[in-house]
Amino acid sequence: MVTAQPTSTEQWQRLASEIFVPLRVSGDASQPRIRVDYESVSDVAYSRVRSTSGEVVRAEELIDSADSGIALFSLQLRGIGRVTQRGRATVARPASGVLYLADAPYRLDFPGDSDILVVKAPVSALGLSAGRLRDAVAAPLRGDGTLGLLARILGSSLAGRGLLPSPAETARVSVELLREVFTGQVGAPVRARARSHAAVRAEARDRIRSRIADAELRVGTLAEAAGVSERTIHAAFAEVGSSPAAEIRRARLDLSRSLLETTRMPVVEIALACGFTDPTSFTRAFRRQWQHSPAAHRALARDSRP
Repeated sequence: MVTAQPTSTEQWQRLASEIFVPLRVSGDASQPRIRVDYESVSDVAYSRVRSTSGEVVRAEELIDSADSGIALFSLQLRGIGRVTQRGRATVARPASGVLYLADAPYRLDFPGDSDILVVKAPVSALGLSAGRLRDAVAAPLRGDGTLGLLARILGSSLAGRGLLPSPAETARVSVELLREVFTGQVGAPVRARARSHAAVRAEARDRIRSRIADAELRVGTLAEAAGVSERTIHAAFAEVGSSPAAEIRRARLDLSRSLLETTRMPVVEIALACGFTDPTSFTRAFRRQWQHSPAAHRALARDSRP
């Protein structure tokens, strides 16, 4: 993952043109506040852009056949973005996304501070014809929870604590979820493909993180969240040599270790916050995993600080 913080509009224009496609960038401030975190895997890239107000333009003279087969999708996290392409315009608000294609001019306007995730992928990877994708250009997209999952997958990867183990798998699943959203948006007559095991694992891990304090968290809960059978959940984790129970236990123990190292919470409170029913079972599980007790781990972490 690469992080960049351009300090001028000129630097931001060069960076944006390198990460996405050739662009013109303008802003209200001579020294804009911008941070870009991005990953690139083969012909797919994903990034998070936090910026002050500004305008991004894909002008006619910047369009080249080498990048005309590229699709870009912005998912708004904070602020609003106005997107114009092919005579259509829309306002993207938090939790909504918008598609634009590199084969035609477009304009992105951000009237205030903005925080967005952007996926860049080949049009051919999205599973729909260019004509059908054009039907979805400059229209607000919402995906019945799919966009929320996409945001968490991308955000966690760019924050260094990914729901998926590698940028390559993150890129692959992100394109898969976008294909699912676009298929529903344009009403394509093709039947949506079942989610891959990688996507199922990502959604299960996301649910585990959000329900970590729930001592009753079970395989059935994960299956219901992902919209699949319990058998599919087991198969998805077996594919990587794990199991739902092992994933839940690992997440609880990883969180407990972090809380021991970074807070002064009593051990009993940490146990409950991590989904253990009592301190004894927590201490036993922690000792099996780390070969010492929670109290000893906290002492070691404290002694190792400079």
